[in-house]
Amino acid sequence: MNLLEFKKNVFSQNGEDGILEYIFEKLSDLLPSEKWCVEFGAWDGKHLSNTFNLVKKDWNAVYIEGDSEKYNDLLKTTESYPKIVPINAMVGFEESDTNKLDNLLMNFLSALTTLRHKMKI
Repeated sequence: MNLLEFKKNVFSQNGEDGILEYIFEKLSDLLPSEKWCVEFGAWDGKHLSNTFNLVKKDWNAVYIEGDSEKYNDLLKTTESYPKIVPINAMVGFEESDTNKLDNLLMNFLSALTTLRHKMKI
């Protein structure tokens, strides 16, 4: 089987939407009921997005955009899609970077845990 057979663009550029759809369909029994995805370099959350199709299918998402103008576009999208959590940061790749993806996501999870605790969710 070649995953490229399942290429389909809804919002993606190179068929990622269809490939992800196929993979998650095959893994559906293993996925938790609350699904999350992450995209960095998110721009407005839609343009050439590899994950916006998942958001449209009720997934939660963390979208990271480092450019402040593009981040403002992302904030507009989150008004209609509240399951998108926007983060304005450049993702670092070096061990010493404070904005490594792991750190950004840990900060988000910490804030989410605090919020859920305050709301008693």
